[in-house]
Amino acid sequence: MKKIFLLPIVCFLFAAETYAAPGDIVSKSVRISWTANTEEDLAGYKVYLAKKLLVDIPDPATRSIEIVIEKLVEGDNIFNLTAYDTSGNESFFSNDTILVYDGKIPDKPSNVTVQTTPRSRITIETWE
Repeated sequence: MKKIFLLPIVCFLFAAETYAAPGDIVSKSVRISWTANTEEDLAGYKVYLAKKLLVDIPDPATRSIEIVIEKLVEGDNIFNLTAYDTSGNESFFSNDTILVYDGKIPDKPSNVTVQTTPRSRITIETWE
């Protein structure tokens, strides 16, 4: 089997997150895409997170997947892909693709003031 080099194109899609307590890491939907491998005996791909197998993709025609990651860590989350052939040979890891996760909620604004001048009118409206 020839050496296999994958150039993953990673696009991370995050749904809007509800407020959570600082430090609570919630699951995220992640879309991972890559350049097709051209080996004739290609059997599939494997996706790794922090060098640990995350998912096996036994379909060589697959070029992208969307998966839910249950345990993102604060900071760098490193993804890699490998390809494997029908004989079970697995390629080296692709280049590192890093998702930096920041789950810390910003501090709320403070010392908010509203100033008026004589003869001004303020209207505050709210929407649900």
